[in-house]
Amino acid sequence: MEPGSSAEIHSPCRPVFEPPDDAKILVVDDDTTNSLILCGLLRTRGYRTCSVSNGYKALAMMSAYRFWAVFIDIRMPGIDGFETIRRMRELDLPHQPAATRVVGVSASVEKSVLAKAEGFDAFLPKPVYGQDLSAVLALLNRLEPSRTRSGHS
Repeated sequence: MEPGSSAEIHSPCRPVFEPPDDAKILVVDDDTTNSLILCGLLRTRGYRTCSVSNGYKALAMMSAYRFWAVFIDIRMPGIDGFETIRRMRELDLPHQPAATRVVGVSASVEKSVLAKAEGFDAFLPKPVYGQDLSAVLALLNRLEPSRTRSGHS
């Protein structure tokens, strides 16, 4: 195969860009299957992942480890994605810099509008498809790394 051929360019596992060195992503979803699928898709794109099943565990992980991004199911039992992210910002967790990107994930299209209004950086619809995920990752990589939590794009 010649370099630059269309088969090489459109390989589903070839990232469009190189992930940042510190690109560890936390996936928060109460559905194990959804979590496994999203983590697998992220790993094929060169990202390191960690997953938890609810907002309380997410807050504990964010208190202990630094994440480049958090992909969080908006609708979960206990505290939902909106409340989890609100608490993350209020707690000003030491391992989560202002540049931590936040992506709301949901099967509800209406939630995408609400996610943007609530300060999420992006929205990823369920079911998750590779092309949608690639578009969200490209958006996250373009975000200004020094932005403040109150100055979301």
